[in-house]
Amino acid sequence: MDPVNANEQNTTTRARRLWREASHDQALRNAERRRRIRELAEVARNLGSQLDEQVHKRPYVLVGSAAVLGFVAGSLLGSRFGQLVLAVSLGYVARNVLGGEIDASSIQANVGKFTGEGAG
Repeated sequence: MDPVNANEQNTTTRARRLWREASHDQALRNAERRRRIRELAEVARNLGSQLDEQVHKRPYVLVGSAAVLGFVAGSLLGSRFGQLVLAVSLGYVARNVLGGEIDASSIQANVGKFTGEGAG
């Protein structure tokens, strides 16, 4: 085998190995996302019973927590800076949770589906 073909084969083999490793890493990240989503779904399913239990065990803590959350939400939504921080943080969370799979065209397509204004 001449040296040029050997070099090309080594490059191809290396590229295939890197492709397999990248695919494996992506599969692991996807599996981790699915696991996190399952955990969040489990927490959401149990949220009602947890709140009900806490209302009976610690009613004053729950009322205080609701007051604090209301104050914080009012402060954030009541100022332009708070709205900016909220918008940026929601965008950051959405991008990291959904893996950057959000773009304007996909949002418009989905809104079009729901409103019946989309093409197709």
